[in-house]
Amino acid sequence: FHYQHGVNILNDGTIALFNNGDTAIKTGFSKVVNFSQPSATDKEGKILWEYECNFDSSNVWKSARGGNVDELNNHNYLVCMGAITRVFEITKSKEIVWNAIAEQNAGDGHGWVQKPIYRAHYTSSLYTCYFTAQCNIDTLSRLSPAFKLKIYNEGTDGDSYSISVTTASKSFGEKNQSVIVEGGKSVTFGFAPLKNSVKAEKVEVVIMSNTNPDLKRKISLQWVVK
Repeated sequence: FHYQHGVNILNDGTIALFNNGDTAIKTGFSKVVNFSQPSATDKEGKILWEYECNFDSSNVWKSARGGNVDELNNHNYLVCMGAITRVFEITKSKEIVWNAIAEQNAGDGHGWVQKPIYRAHYTSSLYTCYFTAQCNIDTLSRLSPAFKLKIYNEGTDGDSYSISVTTASKSFGEKNQSVIVEGGKSVTFGFAPLKNSVKAEKVEVVIMSNTNPDLKRKISLQWVVK
């Protein structure tokens, strides 16, 4: 291989990579390569499977940089050709399932032009990690000190969340809780203070996705003294 990119160890322990190839040599094509690792009985890795990326009439024979290979859940390969801008899915029997050219329109009058890609990966949806949350009440008091929190996992993948409830008087003990929610599901659970607040103060509820800690929701409640 030459100018290889996106080296990836697959589930069976073999190695896959995108072999860009030497662009100084005007023969051959970029390749998808899968090879074995050296073992105690076989000191050298061997090529197990490869595909020469010349499956259409684009006349583009080698990529200069980028690219990668992923194995999908159906055991096909998802291949990104880097600078050539092509992405395709191929079976182990070397049948092309689909292929696409990435383009962009910069709005500069040149219309749609090909856009080089560094790597491409599979994701189950555009919203694998997303959630909303709400409380059943806005104010707390000595007679009604508890509240319920409902978390809606609106993403397609399961996620876990860290929840903290804080007050100036530390009436809720300032302990974090964690909960796991399946994709498309919701959970509801209650919070009660360890002690009643003796003065009005803000109760802040923070929910954070453990998959993406930058994704947070903050809910402010008010403790009132009557």
